[in-house]
Amino acid sequence: MMTKWDKAIKEFTVKAEECSYYDWDGQGAAALEDGLYERVVSILQSFVWLDFPPPDGITVGVNGTVIVEWQKDREYFELEFSGKTIEGMCWRKGDQKQV
Repeated sequence: MMTKWDKAIKEFTVKAEECSYYDWDGQGAAALEDGLYERVVSILQSFVWLDFPPPDGITVGVNGTVIVEWQKDREYFELEFSGKTIEGMCWRKGDQKQV
């Protein structure tokens, strides 16, 4: 049986293949950065091992980065992977600033 994590990684794999070349969106989007797919999947597999909940979405940005996001009730958390860096953002509905 496929878990929610399996499904999320499988959907990301399909998306990564679709975004693996320049101009994949017909508007000049950058290709997914070399090696980024493997790094993201490796980290996501660590999250599975740590019993994190599966993400609500994994997208490829037009600049070749990967954005993984979780939403729960009034909270939002995202990680953006690019090159060898990861940036995060956390937001709660009603808060005046991003953390």
